[in-house]
Amino acid sequence: MKRKALILIALLLVSGVSYVAYTIYQVLNPETLFETQPHTEEDVDNNSPAQNDKEVSVHIQQPEEQYRFDEDRINILLLGLDADQERYETMRAFRTDTIILLSIDFQANQVYLISIPRDSYVKIPGRQQRDRINTAFVWGGGFNGRGFERTTETVSDFLGGIPIHYYVGIDMNAFVEIVDIMGGVEFEVDVPVKIGGRELKPGLQRLNGQQVLDYCRNRHFPWGDIQRVKNQQKMLLAMFDQLKSSKQLLNVSKYYEVLKSKVYTNLNAKQIAALGVFGMKLDLSNIHTYSIPGDFLNIDGIGYWGVNQYGKKDLVKEIFGVEIEIDPKDDVRYIKRELEEKLKALAAAISEANDVIDKAQEVMSTYSAYIKEEEKAGVESRIGKVRQSIDVEDTASIKTATRELKNYIDNLSQIFEQRKKEDEERKAHEQVLAKARKDAQQVIQWVTAQIEEKGDRLSPQDRQRIEASIASVNEALKGQNVQDIMNKTAELKKQAEAIFNAMEQQKEEGNSSPPQDATDGSNGSQVPENDEGNSQVPDDNQETPGNGQDSPETVEDDQKVQGAPGEGGVEPADAGNA
Repeated sequence: MKRKALILIALLLVSGVSYVAYTIYQVLNPETLFETQPHTEEDVDNNSPAQNDKEVSVHIQQPEEQYRFDEDRINILLLGLDADQERYETMRAFRTDTIILLSIDFQANQVYLISIPRDSYVKIPGRQQRDRINTAFVWGGGFNGRGFERTTETVSDFLGGIPIHYYVGIDMNAFVEIVDIMGGVEFEVDVPVKIGGRELKPGLQRLNGQQVLDYCRNRHFPWGDIQRVKNQQKMLLAMFDQLKSSKQLLNVSKYYEVLKSKVYTNLNAKQIAALGVFGMKLDLSNIHTYSIPGDFLNIDGIGYWGVNQYGKKDLVKEIFGVEIEIDPKDDVRYIKRELEEKLKALAAAISEANDVIDKAQEVMSTYSAYIKEEEKAGVESRIGKVRQSIDVEDTASIKTATRELKNYIDNLSQIFEQRKKEDEERKAHEQVLAKARKDAQQVIQWVTAQIEEKGDRLSPQDRQRIEASIASVNEALKGQNVQDIMNKTAELKKQAEAIFNAMEQQKEEGNSSPPQDATDGSNGSQVPENDEGNSQVPDDNQETPGNGQDSPETVEDDQKVQGAPGEGGVEPADAGNA
C-alpha cells in the first residue's frame, strides 16, 4: 500500500514538473501560444468584462482569410474607447477613437504598429454608405452586441483581407490606471496641452496616468487627428521602453489580473504573459510605426480622412509581403474629384434655383393685381421648398424643387397674362362705352332743348318721331352694347337735324316771300279769311318746302340747325371698337 502511494506521489511530481516546464517553454516561445486557427470560447478568458456588468461574448468569428500566414506571425487590434466613468453614466454607445493594428513577427523579432485614423472614410460591412471607421463599433452594437467583431471585420476588409486574430480594448479609465501602476511615464512634452481645466506644459517630465491620457487625446493641431496619431505612437514607444527597462514587461500578466475587469480582450493570461516575455527581446529599433496615408475630406460639412488607396496598398505590401486589391473609387483623389464635380453641380443647381426664385418674385410683382391669394401662397410655398433644399445642399432636391417652382410660375405667367389682356380689353370697352354714353346724353339734351325751343311749331308727328328715337337711345343706354348706343344716337341726331333743318327752311322761305302790291286788285296787306282763291296754305296734296320737296329757295346742305352736338353729327361706331 505504501509502495502504491509513493508511486502516485512520484507521478504527480513528474506531471507537475512537466506542466511547469511546458508552461515556461510556451511563455518563452510565444509563437506556440498563437496559432492562426479559429478559436473557441474555451480559449478565451471568461473574465473579460462588459458594460453594466453584463457578460460580453469574446468569441470572434474569424474573417475568411484571403491570405495564409505562418504560425510565427499574429495580428492584434488595439482599440482605445472614448469612454470614461462620466460617459458610462450618460452614454450608451462609444466609438473606437484609437485604432492600431499590432503585427508581431516572432521569428524575425519585428513588431509593426499601423495606426488607422479614427475618421478614415471606409466601407463598413453591413452598411451601404461609407462612414468613419470608428463608428463600426457602434454599428456592431457596442459592448452588448458585436461591436468588437464588427470593428475587427471592418479593419480586416479595409486592409485587403489581412486576418486579425485578437483584439484588446480599453477605455480611458483603464488607460489611466495602467500608467499609474507603471509609476508614470517620463516623457518630453513637445506642445502645451489644455483639457478639462488641466494644463500640461512642454518639457521633460514624469507624467501620471491622467496627464498621459490628456497628451494622447489632444488634437489641437493643424493636422488634428493625424498629429494625434503620431503623438500616440510616440507615447506607446515611451511606455514600452520604460516597461522594458524596468523589467515590468515580465509583470504584464499581473497588471492584466488587476485590470481585467476593465480590459476587453480575447487573449488569455498565458498569452499576455508570453507577449511580455517577447517584448523583453525587442529593441525600439525592432518596432516600426506606420499610419494610413491620405488627405482630409469635407463631405456635407463633416470632416473625414480620405485614404490614399495606392499608398495603403504599398504599405500592406511592405509589412505583410502581399498584394491586395483596391477599389480606385475609394481613393481620396477620386473622391475629391467626385466631390468637386458634385460641388460644381451643387453650385449650378443653387444658381439656377436663385434665378427661378428671382423670376417668381418678379412675376409676383409684375402681376400683383391679377394674382389670387391661393396662387400667391402656392408660389411662396414652393419658394420655401427650394430654399430649404439649398440649406441642406442636396443637389437632387434642389433640382426637383426648382423644376416644380419653374413649372408652376410658368403656368401662372400665362394665366396672369390672359387676365391682364382681358382687364385691358375691359377697361378699353369701359372707356368707349363711357364716351358713347356721354355723346348720347349730349345729343338727347340738345334734341330736348330744340324741342322746347320749337314749341308748337314742331308738328305732333315730328315730336312723336323724335321722342320715340330718344326713348330708343335711353333703352340702349341701359345696356353695355357700345355699337347699339352709337348707332341709335347717330339715328336720333340725324333724324332731329333733318326735322329741325326743314323747319328752319320753312321759316326762311316764309320770311323771304315778297309783299303783295296794293294795285294788283287785292285787299291790301290783309289776307282774306277763307278766300279760297288767295289762300297761302297748301292743301293736303301739296308738299311743304323743307319737308322733302326741293325748291330754288331750299337752304344749302351745309346749313345745319345751330347748336347740334358734334361736327357733322354722330356717326355709327365701327363694330370693331365696340
